[in-house]
Amino acid sequence: MPTPFSALTVLLLSLAATAQDPPTAEPTLGRELAARAGELTVEFAVLDEVLIWRHGRSPAGRSALRQLLDLRVLEQLAEEEGIEVSAEQLGQRWDELDRQTRASGIEGGLEALLAEREIRPELFRQHLRLAIVHEILTRRALGLEPGSPVSAEQQQLWLTRELEGREYEEYRHPWSGGVVARSGELAIARDDFATYLRTMIPQEEVVDACYHLLLGEEALRRMPDLAPTAVSQAVEEEIGRRRELAQANPLYEGVGYERLLDAQGLSIEALRHDPSVRIAALSHLWIDRSHDDQALREVYGQEREFFDGLYGEGIELFALYKRISDETDPSSVEETQAELTRLRAEMEGLEDFKRLAAELSEDSTSAEQGGRLGVVTRGSINIPATIRSAAFEVLDEARGQERDGLAGSILGPLRIQGGAVLLCLGQRRPPPTWEGMAKNVHRELRRRFIEELLPRSAVTTWMDSR
Repeated sequence: MPTPFSALTVLLLSLAATAQDPPTAEPTLGRELAARAGELTVEFAVLDEVLIWRHGRSPAGRSALRQLLDLRVLEQLAEEEGIEVSAEQLGQRWDELDRQTRASGIEGGLEALLAEREIRPELFRQHLRLAIVHEILTRRALGLEPGSPVSAEQQQLWLTRELEGREYEEYRHPWSGGVVARSGELAIARDDFATYLRTMIPQEEVVDACYHLLLGEEALRRMPDLAPTAVSQAVEEEIGRRRELAQANPLYEGVGYERLLDAQGLSIEALRHDPSVRIAALSHLWIDRSHDDQALREVYGQEREFFDGLYGEGIELFALYKRISDETDPSSVEETQAELTRLRAEMEGLEDFKRLAAELSEDSTSAEQGGRLGVVTRGSINIPATIRSAAFEVLDEARGQERDGLAGSILGPLRIQGGAVLLCLGQRRPPPTWEGMAKNVHRELRRRFIEELLPRSAVTTWMDSR
């Protein structure tokens, strides 16, 4: 049961839940270090620069900037108007929220809720103090008596108007002048925003940035002869490959690559500063150096079953999935299979199958695409073996009998974990030419190179020992 908190308190819970502890002097890392892997290290200043380029203009970055501005304005106004929140006031508000939490059915009250959401009580108290400041300022602006009820909507409306009256100005990313935005006399410094951005971005994305930075350093250690100009050239070539892929995608037809990046809060310059782009570029360069066409053919010959299984012949598949309510109950299994059998009898081809899959399939992801699972190969990951085996059994049989025209063939029902499924075959995709397979071999070798460079388990961040 949700707790009956005000909208403002729910926002504070969300803020405190996503915010990470500020860096502290850890014995394994040190005050200036964000991450380490062996002798490789990442400083907070370097990490923050990456986050500014990756997330500064993203929706998450925009939201973080507004939240930081709100907090700073509240702090400034509290100081200007001499508002101090006493320990007694904080305690009373804490007790009020604790009673609401317990009344909603959460045993252990507010402390249990904070623990469940991995929110430090001290951090929540800091946000709670500003929530009280916000309420006091709103009452004063509306001419209300102290202690009068004030809604979250009234508070946000007042704060919005307060900001509008301060002539808000935001500067051009990446804020090389050192200031991100101004609101009246209040300035948001680039370094302060970077620190706050780091606390508001999901932890896994911050760890990814650390990992990519360490990977890049390890890759450069493997190629000590590589000049900075060669690295820059490799990065430009990687950006060019990404541009070509985007331009070849029919979903983006007529949309320039720069516009696609801009929609994500990115730019070509942001890609040049992104360690994941550098890693892709360096891994491509490493494989180019170590594997000519003959070497790629040798790798393919040694692991032909693996590569053909993942990248060889494929068949487009569509599925209509039904859950089995109780797999231990034979009657439940029979009922679901009988329902699918009836549906199969009603179908007259692929278009009919797609229509019914969109209406009736209980796999929401594929149902949105008329049941489409995509092009499936013999070794496709995340496709149950039962489905792959059934499809390729039909495909192999047809090839042996030199039959074509399999599109629209319906198979099943087939039992899979949790339910049963009908399948419909689409178009067959023939095996790629060597040119196409060579690219797949090259891609797999790049993946292995990165995996061998630095296991994620070897990376320690400042958050690991909080």
